[in-house]
Amino acid sequence: MSTNVLKFGGTSLCSAEEMINAASIASSDGDACAVVVSAPGKRTSDDEKVTDLLYRACSPEADRDRLIGQLRDRFDSILRGIGKNIDFSDEYEKIRLAAARGDVPYVVSRGEYFSARIMAAITGYEFIDAAEIIVFDESGAFFKKKTFLAVAARLKKGGRYVIPGFYGADGSGKIFVFPRGGSDITGAVVAAATGADVYKNFTDVDGFMFADPKYLKTPRVIVEMTYAEAHFLASFGAGVIHGDAVLYAGEKNVPIKISNTFAPMRGGTLIGDVPPCKTVRGVAGKRGHFGKNVSAVAVCFGGDGDRAVDRCREILAENGIGEKFVLSGGPGVVFAVDDGDFDGAMRLFAEKL
Repeated sequence: MSTNVLKFGGTSLCSAEEMINAASIASSDGDACAVVVSAPGKRTSDDEKVTDLLYRACSPEADRDRLIGQLRDRFDSILRGIGKNIDFSDEYEKIRLAAARGDVPYVVSRGEYFSARIMAAITGYEFIDAAEIIVFDESGAFFKKKTFLAVAARLKKGGRYVIPGFYGADGSGKIFVFPRGGSDITGAVVAAATGADVYKNFTDVDGFMFADPKYLKTPRVIVEMTYAEAHFLASFGAGVIHGDAVLYAGEKNVPIKISNTFAPMRGGTLIGDVPPCKTVRGVAGKRGHFGKNVSAVAVCFGGDGDRAVDRCREILAENGIGEKFVLSGGPGVVFAVDDGDFDGAMRLFAEKL
């Protein structure tokens, strides 16, 4: 029997309409064994992600009553839209008290918790609190071995489950969280621990892009890439999936399929055991990665590495951009440039490579 693990990002769950759409995708996947969800993201460009709102609520000077009121309004709107009545009143009070005492991990994990409760109500799948199966030690370090055992023991063959992303707990029940974007990690861990056939990561773009779309005249989706290539680009700013998620899925050779929640019929990107690229696979960048005023621009390539590096240097030199130093290794090379040259270098590589 084939099994898939599905993960939906925040934009895919930002409103009742998007929640229903994601639930429809999950329900129509006859091989789905688990659905991992993020907290609701932005509904519009000037909106706020739920997780950002929760982080603000933890500030000592925060107007917590107002912020938690906004949180309540956000989820009440979703519940009205899906026609479900889930009483989160006690949870809101727990958030207020936890924020007052400085328990940031607990507070910021509640967006995923609410999302999962709602997704379970829409789909009829069993809700499993991530605190039961995603294990951290008392210092807050992820405990992979215990997590794999807990996931394998809790998720039964033939079952269908909804799991909050981003967080877990130690043996005493204290909540800890992964880095931002950590729902990707939860999904990959669940997929690896259950031996899933595919880890389907649904987001708001058509797949892993050759470069940040703002630097591309025409969007270019990478059809397939190796785990090493995806991890390299994700580690240097490609935000479509968290780099650690690629590692956990890759360890168990679970293919990752990145798809657009709003256009799932489009091809997307397959990350897995595929031939490495022979030319340039993609470009990514992190502003300020090397400290104050020094950014990283990463190029993932195959074939003749020296030739690729020389071509990159030619492009920079022809356009008056100097490199501070170059790091090479694995499936690519990283150029350190002044922050002021970052956008120019990214655009040039995106257009000319």
